[in-house]
Amino acid sequence: SAQPRPFLVAAVALLAAHYVYAALAKLAIGRRPWVWPVRNRLDFLFRTTWHHGWLGFLAEERVRRLARGVRALSVPIQVLTIVIELGAVFMLADPGVAIALLGATIAMHVGILLGSGICFWRWVLTNAALIGAVLLLPAEVSARVFGLGPLLMTAGVVVAAPWVKACWPGLGRLWIVPHV
Repeated sequence: SAQPRPFLVAAVALLAAHYVYAALAKLAIGRRPWVWPVRNRLDFLFRTTWHHGWLGFLAEERVRRLARGVRALSVPIQVLTIVIELGAVFMLADPGVAIALLGATIAMHVGILLGSGICFWRWVLTNAALIGAVLLLPAEVSARVFGLGPLLMTAGVVVAAPWVKACWPGLGRLWIVPHV
């Protein structure tokens, strides 16, 4: 019954590293780390994708009203995005934390789909499958999957991932962690 442990720990650690690197990339935009969360204009993305056909059934006036709402919520949404993505490093702390963070990433991806038409369906399915795996873990396996050791492994993956990809460039097609 301990066989799912290495795969689940590795899968969640790699997934967490993906989200951490996405957050770090957003924080690297501009001269200060708060440029993306504070100054990025989600309403521009929403309106641009509408002009290219996403939610094309909506009248222009409705899109303008929705875009004003998106603009008003941009900073909270973007700060929450950074918190969720950076928080992913804690997925292996506890099953409840993992389920909450995986659920939050699914909600984030659904929000991205609704607002822009960009569909991260593979991430949604992967995260939903991981929620299912966590829920189905026997208590004795769960006790070994979560805790300090797996958290340290996640931190190691986050630190090592760019070096691994830099050493084996061909791995980029297989590696789920983007090199930043």
